[in-house]
Amino acid sequence: MIWAEVKEIWSQGAGEYLLEPWNFLDFGMLAIFLGSFSSRLSAYNHAHSAQLYVHTHHTHLSTLDNITLPPHIHYYTLARLSWLPSDPQLVSEGLYAVAVVLNILKFMVIFILVFLAFMIGMFNLYSYYLGAKQNDAFTTLKSVVVGHYTTITSSLRNIGYVLYGVYNVTMVIVLLNMLIAMIKVLQEKR
Repeated sequence: MIWAEVKEIWSQGAGEYLLEPWNFLDFGMLAIFLGSFSSRLSAYNHAHSAQLYVHTHHTHLSTLDNITLPPHIHYYTLARLSWLPSDPQLVSEGLYAVAVVLNILKFMVIFILVFLAFMIGMFNLYSYYLGAKQNDAFTTLKSVVVGHYTTITSSLRNIGYVLYGVYNVTMVIVLLNMLIAMIKVLQEKR
């Protein structure tokens, strides 16, 4: 692809090549490809040189358990309480913790909105029966929400069952999966 772009620049000229917006897209994709390839190559070279260092200096040891680090790396063997407050690792962990708390707060806002919508819907459904006789001794939350009133017809009671079931499915499956997905996306960004 790089050679095709070079030939296109050669045949059209630089001025004509820069007038077409697709060429910017091609150039950007090739730049990203070359950048990622060179960064992988650089990372491979650094890892290879580090592995050579270990092999040349510590060949007599059967395990790496007793190897002491050079003095300039000794800082990272300390407990985290001894690290400097400006250490990049601590800063990134603090930012990650703040992002997790913000994701949980976003989830709680959506959770409360769904709960309020369900509560208002149930109130609107059963508010017509405010003056009706009712049994004051409810035994379960289900009987309160579904509304085992003597004056309510069976079809309206079935609507209460359906609304309660939809609410449970929404709260347990959808919203908890959304919280898991938000934290997973945050973990992938890290």
